[in-house]
Amino acid sequence: MIKKVRNRFILVGTAAASAVTILLVLAINVFNTVQINRNLDDVLYEMSQEKSDSFDSEKSGVLEVEKAGEPDTDKMGSSDGQWKKGHGKKGGRYSVQTQYAGHFYHIAVDADGKVSLIESDSLFEELEQLAESVIDTGKSSGTFNDYRYLVKENGQVTDVFVLDCLTEHQQEERLLLISAVVGTGGILVFFVFVFMMSRRIIIPLKENMEKQKRFITDAGHELKTPLSVIGTNMDILSMDLGENEWVDGTIQQVKKLRKLVGNLISLARMDEDSTVIVLSPFDVSSAAMESAEPFCVAASQAGGQMITDIQDGLTARGDEASVRQLFTILCDNAVKYSTSQTPIRVRLFQDGKRICFETENSWNRDIAPEKLDSVFDRFYRGDTSRDRRSGKNGYGLGLSIAKGIASKNQLQLQVMEKDQRLIFHVSFSK
Repeated sequence: MIKKVRNRFILVGTAAASAVTILLVLAINVFNTVQINRNLDDVLYEMSQEKSDSFDSEKSGVLEVEKAGEPDTDKMGSSDGQWKKGHGKKGGRYSVQTQYAGHFYHIAVDADGKVSLIESDSLFEELEQLAESVIDTGKSSGTFNDYRYLVKENGQVTDVFVLDCLTEHQQEERLLLISAVVGTGGILVFFVFVFMMSRRIIIPLKENMEKQKRFITDAGHELKTPLSVIGTNMDILSMDLGENEWVDGTIQQVKKLRKLVGNLISLARMDEDSTVIVLSPFDVSSAAMESAEPFCVAASQAGGQMITDIQDGLTARGDEASVRQLFTILCDNAVKYSTSQTPIRVRLFQDGKRICFETENSWNRDIAPEKLDSVFDRFYRGDTSRDRRSGKNGYGLGLSIAKGIASKNQLQLQVMEKDQRLIFHVSFSK
């Protein structure tokens, strides 16, 4: 139990840290991408304004692709030539044209789709395809491959301004890689920290559970003596008085209390980490048959029938005594809670490499199918009123004990419903 709580604490803590780290990494990279694109759009707009003015004045109505050349020294440092967003520099420092020289392209396309170059044709085909692709998108701005573009309509001429952003995209990828590596490292460090601290954090819980187990065990042993005395006195009274309903009723209640105390002590021992069960091979076929036989008679006396289908010669690993107790609990549960004359079935068979034990009985559907696992909870009763006049005098501890036995023996105990019948399935590893 303590181990499960500790593992769950580590899992939840690590999952929370991972979620926060992933959100931070995503937020940083999204903000960085938005900021870079915004800056590039400012640069693109600034340079497109200047190139549009010079293009219209020199080649009005002529189709061309122009690559930005050396910066205009007359405008360098001027209020018109410098970048107004703070990237341009005054007093002889670099302007936008200098910073992005060689990365900015102006593509003009007329209604006929003709493109011509004046200064250089080294990138003609690539720029022509880029212009066509950008215009086909129908957007006035955006990103295409490693280019940031801006489209303007100038009469019958479509101006496409393109800025090569390969360097900026590489910076984005580097930031993403670095943040991912740092985030992963942070998660690993947090996992180690939570793993080391979890042992201390669960100490109070462990102490409380140990006290609870000790109280149940001690109280159980203390109750055994007065119950034995009461039972002995009732036996003596029954011999002196003969049949007496008050004495008989007291004897029955003492038996129930003895069984309850025994179950509570068994549960407390199952929860103790110090309880070690030695797993060794044993004849599981014989154990299943001998556990089911007494309940065949009990089912018959109750007006029902138990059909056993036990495969001979099967061997499994486990603690034979506790596994027999597991089989007994499941058979008793099937007989006690069967609700019709439909036969109860007990099976032991081999399924591949696993050996399986099953009990199957009709039931009254007092549990929602999605809550079937609640039958393994301590003191769980399908009849929430706990009316004992039905003759089902269980305390809701048997299946909890069965679950504990299965866990100690490294078995899988499952409950399921099929065709309005309740099935308990135990799986052994061969």
